[in-house]
Amino acid sequence: KQPIDIAIVDYFMPKHNGYVLCQKLRDNPLTENIRTAVITGTYLDSVIRDCLEAGAIECMFKNEAEELFLARISGMRRFIEVQRSIEKQRENLAAILESVGEGVYGVDNEGCVTFMNSAALRLLGLKDVQPLIGVHANEAFHVCKQSGDRDLLKDAYYSGEKLKGWETLFRRQSGKEIPIDCTLFPLAVSDKKEGSVIAFRDISERKMMEEKLRWQATHDHLTGLYNRRYFESYLEKEIGNVKRSGIMSALVYLDLDRFKYVNDTAGHEIGDQLLINLSHMLGKTLRRFDVAARIGGDEFALVLKNVDESMAIRISDDIRNALSNLMVHHEDKIYHINASFGVAMLDLDNLTAGDVMANADIACHISKRMGRNQTHMYEKCSDERNVMGSELGWSARIKEALAKDKFLLHYQPIMHMQDIDLENLPAQDGVLWQQHLRDADKVYSYEVLVRMIGDNDEIHYPDSFIPTAERFNLMTEIDMWVLENALKAMIETGMPSKKLHLSVNVSGNTVDSDESLGKIKALIEKYDVNPRSLTFEITETSAIANLEQANDFINELRKIGCRFSLDDFGSGFCSFSQLKNMPTDFVKIDGQFVSSMARGATDRAIVTAMNDVAHSLGRYTVAEYVESPEIVRLLKICGVDKVQGHYISTPLTKLPSCNVIKLHQKYNQQ
Repeated sequence: KQPIDIAIVDYFMPKHNGYVLCQKLRDNPLTENIRTAVITGTYLDSVIRDCLEAGAIECMFKNEAEELFLARISGMRRFIEVQRSIEKQRENLAAILESVGEGVYGVDNEGCVTFMNSAALRLLGLKDVQPLIGVHANEAFHVCKQSGDRDLLKDAYYSGEKLKGWETLFRRQSGKEIPIDCTLFPLAVSDKKEGSVIAFRDISERKMMEEKLRWQATHDHLTGLYNRRYFESYLEKEIGNVKRSGIMSALVYLDLDRFKYVNDTAGHEIGDQLLINLSHMLGKTLRRFDVAARIGGDEFALVLKNVDESMAIRISDDIRNALSNLMVHHEDKIYHINASFGVAMLDLDNLTAGDVMANADIACHISKRMGRNQTHMYEKCSDERNVMGSELGWSARIKEALAKDKFLLHYQPIMHMQDIDLENLPAQDGVLWQQHLRDADKVYSYEVLVRMIGDNDEIHYPDSFIPTAERFNLMTEIDMWVLENALKAMIETGMPSKKLHLSVNVSGNTVDSDESLGKIKALIEKYDVNPRSLTFEITETSAIANLEQANDFINELRKIGCRFSLDDFGSGFCSFSQLKNMPTDFVKIDGQFVSSMARGATDRAIVTAMNDVAHSLGRYTVAEYVESPEIVRLLKICGVDKVQGHYISTPLTKLPSCNVIKLHQKYNQQ
């Protein structure tokens, strides 16, 4: 029979997963020479590790392009040909090795180079192998390691033991070091060890991508400054340094004043440019050992090292004055920004990073109350009383809003990607949704957004009152108000449930509450709404905080037909294995990745990976912060299912009624 060289095994198989078959093929003497590759639809580290440990030499992914799939097969085929040639006929090795794309070289039992193919010469920047023949490979192109570090490749030259997937550094003739992935096979002639053959490949591009992903995990995508996650970790270390050394540091919290006005009037691109300019200014103004981070949309934090109170205030004022000189031109207007600064010293006992950030935040709020564009140093006794009075004031206003129905709802449309004609994308925001309303066969989906009405009828957005509501355990009452009024609005439209879907946010407080489930079910029954028309959104961070409670909450409501979406996926660095264990229907990809897709390949790669993993686990995907036609096209390439954002439509103040939609459709027919 024709011998089998390569077996491509599907990871998802009846009874046992594919890696079990790989193990059996590897351990059976009749099939041990068959090289296996696993093809899968998931990117889970555990899946890939299991397959490789079971003997698979490659993991391929079902969503790869056909050309890449064939290239992988071709690479495996060439590698097997090299192995067989070495085993059968050493004198033919040179001719065969010329057809191999990977670098291949041989060593004798002492580790001295015996041959090298042209690919290896090219990777090492060499023209002729002859000067290397008889020279120990360790001296010729290995990178010398620190004393005490074991070099498994060098050890394998002498031992003759197989070595697979070993990563190390080789040195090119120019002196440049390159990361490589290598595999060593002992060479036996007439059952006698005659050295080893090593195949290697340059993995510089892969390492660069890994480094980009590491950078992405610790930096803000827009400004290039550190992100909140890294900054809080750094701050904890700095607090420890201050305690050990006695050399004082300060935390500066700065919040841009009226930045929302710039975004609303000039657009997010102008706002983004101001943030970028601010980050550049910080880079020029701060000392080289100070640290800056973007910790929110318009919030930044700095660690000033080796300062006392007066110096911390002086540096903060210097930055504040420099900030006032920043400007961006848009059309016939010039936009400036100012900021309120709060400073907190790292000099109190038993401080955590959270304590210091809270202190600096309090000082910043006091700066705003003093008239904005000011700097305030945190003072423990007086400032804590001030902020408590402020929060109690917000708490009272929230309770009054609940009692007097002084909340209101907005509705942001969500579109299925299949309903969007990519060939005819309009340039203007909101046109897509108006076109969508004219189609009688479509489903209309919205995310419900809550606002609070102030004493002077001003509108407060969630960032203003939600933190206080969480602190004073008022979130569940707000969630129930939102749900009940959203259900009322659904009924008032006159639309059938199958044509109108709403996504409603629920807080961690609601998920943890024992009474929430009963209240939600009672409201759905009271308004006689089909549960399948409701999707509840829970944030990734709140779900992970109490995973078991969240799963129970989700499962109970899914039993009656409600669906669930994991909101802000990626913001809390949820592992894919945790996503697998959450019984959600949708994954909403965090907008920070989506909004930056047009500016860099890294964000596109991250969104693609999140989308692919979600799909492999049976989840649909939703992308938020869709602000332009270009982002829609990129999301289509990534395979995202649904989109929402200002380009689709700004939030509506009222759900369109059945009659309004009929007018749109009548207009379309005319």
